[in-house]
Amino acid sequence: MTEYDVSAVESDEFPLEILSGSPAELGQDAGRITWANCMKFAEEVGESLNLDYDDVADHFRAYGAWDDEEIEAWSDREMQAMVIQETAARLREIEDGGELNNVYRGDDGRVWIYLGT
Repeated sequence: MTEYDVSAVESDEFPLEILSGSPAELGQDAGRITWANCMKFAEEVGESLNLDYDDVADHFRAYGAWDDEEIEAWSDREMQAMVIQETAARLREIEDGGELNNVYRGDDGRVWIYLGT
Protein backbone atom coordinates (compact mmCIF):
# COMPACT_ATOMS: atom_id res chain seq x y z
CA MET A 1 0.00 0.00 0.00
CA THR A 2 1.87 2.96 -1.34
CA GLU A 3 1.35 6.36 -2.91
CA TYR A 4 2.98 7.17 -6.24
CA ASP A 5 3.54 10.47 -8.01
CA VAL A 6 1.66 10.08 -11.31
CA SER A 7 1.78 13.73 -12.37
CA ALA A 8 3.20 12.65 -15.71
CA VAL A 9 -0.24 11.31 -16.64
CA GLU A 10 -1.39 14.88 -17.22
CA SER A 11 -0.02 15.46 -20.71
CA ASP A 12 -0.92 17.61 -23.68
CA GLU A 13 0.22 14.82 -26.00
CA PHE A 14 -2.02 12.23 -24.30
CA PRO A 15 -5.21 13.95 -23.05
CA LEU A 16 -7.14 12.06 -20.39
CA GLU A 17 -9.95 11.37 -22.87
CA ILE A 18 -7.74 9.18 -25.04
CA LEU A 19 -6.42 7.28 -22.03
CA SER A 20 -9.81 6.48 -20.50
CA GLY A 21 -12.50 7.49 -22.98
CA SER A 22 -15.84 5.76 -23.12
CA PRO A 23 -17.63 4.21 -26.12
CA ALA A 24 -19.84 7.30 -26.17
CA GLU A 25 -16.72 9.41 -26.75
CA LEU A 26 -14.52 7.12 -28.82
CA GLY A 27 -16.93 4.66 -30.36
CA GLN A 28 -17.25 0.92 -30.17
CA ASP A 29 -13.48 0.36 -30.06
CA ALA A 30 -12.94 2.60 -27.01
CA GLY A 31 -11.37 -0.18 -24.93
CA ARG A 32 -8.89 -1.09 -27.64
CA ILE A 33 -8.10 2.55 -28.38
CA THR A 34 -7.55 3.60 -24.77
CA TRP A 35 -5.45 0.52 -23.99
CA ALA A 36 -3.23 1.13 -27.03
CA ASN A 37 -2.81 4.77 -25.99
CA CYS A 38 -1.97 3.81 -22.40
CA MET A 39 0.61 1.30 -23.61
CA LYS A 40 2.18 3.90 -25.91
CA PHE A 41 2.20 6.50 -23.13
CA ALA A 42 3.72 3.95 -20.74
CA GLU A 43 6.63 3.61 -23.18
CA GLU A 44 7.30 7.31 -22.68
CA VAL A 45 6.63 7.85 -18.97
CA GLY A 46 6.20 4.43 -17.39
CA GLU A 47 9.65 4.16 -15.83
CA SER A 48 9.30 7.64 -14.29
CA LEU A 49 6.38 6.37 -12.19
CA ASN A 50 8.79 4.27 -10.10
CA LEU A 51 6.13 1.67 -9.37
CA ASP A 52 6.51 -1.29 -7.05
CA TYR A 53 5.01 -4.00 -9.24
CA ASP A 54 3.97 -6.09 -6.24
CA ASP A 55 1.82 -3.14 -5.09
CA VAL A 56 0.35 -2.79 -8.58
CA ALA A 57 -0.43 -6.51 -8.79
CA ASP A 58 -2.05 -6.53 -5.33
CA HIS A 59 -4.12 -3.45 -6.15
CA PHE A 60 -5.56 -4.86 -9.36
CA ARG A 61 -5.91 -8.37 -7.91
CA ALA A 62 -8.37 -6.88 -5.40
CA TYR A 63 -10.68 -5.90 -8.29
CA GLY A 64 -11.37 -9.59 -8.86
CA ALA A 65 -11.34 -9.18 -12.66
CA TRP A 66 -8.09 -11.08 -13.22
CA ASP A 67 -6.78 -14.27 -11.70
CA ASP A 68 -3.28 -14.67 -10.29
CA GLU A 69 -2.00 -16.36 -13.43
CA GLU A 70 -3.12 -13.44 -15.63
CA ILE A 71 -1.62 -10.84 -13.31
CA GLU A 72 1.68 -12.71 -13.02
CA ALA A 73 1.91 -12.70 -16.83
CA TRP A 74 1.66 -8.90 -17.06
CA SER A 75 4.82 -7.14 -18.19
CA ASP A 76 6.13 -4.09 -16.35
CA ARG A 77 4.87 -1.98 -19.27
CA GLU A 78 1.37 -3.46 -18.96
CA MET A 79 1.35 -2.69 -15.23
CA GLN A 80 2.44 0.87 -15.96
CA ALA A 81 -0.36 1.17 -18.52
CA MET A 82 -2.89 -0.14 -15.99
CA VAL A 83 -1.86 2.55 -13.50
CA ILE A 84 -1.94 5.22 -16.20
CA GLN A 85 -5.43 4.18 -17.28
CA GLU A 86 -6.76 4.11 -13.72
CA THR A 87 -5.20 7.50 -12.97
CA ALA A 88 -6.72 9.05 -16.10
CA ALA A 89 -10.14 7.60 -15.30
CA ARG A 90 -10.07 8.83 -11.70
CA LEU A 91 -8.90 12.31 -12.73
CA ARG A 92 -11.78 12.52 -15.18
CA GLU A 93 -14.20 11.53 -12.42
CA ILE A 94 -12.85 14.31 -10.21
CA GLU A 95 -13.08 16.84 -13.08
CA ASP A 96 -16.72 15.82 -13.56
CA GLY A 97 -17.45 16.64 -9.92
CA GLY A 98 -16.95 13.15 -8.56
CA GLU A 99 -15.78 12.49 -5.06
CA LEU A 100 -12.19 12.02 -4.11
CA ASN A 101 -10.91 8.53 -4.67
CA ASN A 102 -7.51 6.84 -4.77
CA VAL A 103 -6.15 9.64 -7.00
CA TYR A 104 -5.72 13.13 -5.62
CA ARG A 105 -3.89 16.38 -6.22
CA GLY A 106 -1.44 17.44 -3.51
CA ASP A 107 -1.03 20.98 -2.22
CA ASP A 108 1.94 21.31 -4.58
CA GLY A 109 -0.29 20.51 -7.60
CA ARG A 110 1.26 17.10 -8.20
CA VAL A 111 -1.04 14.13 -8.83
CA TRP A 112 -0.79 11.05 -6.60
CA ILE A 113 -2.34 7.59 -6.71
CA TYR A 114 -2.77 5.35 -3.71
CA LEU A 115 -2.41 1.67 -4.56
CA GLY A 116 -3.70 -0.45 -1.77
CA THR A 117 -6.32 -2.93 -0.82
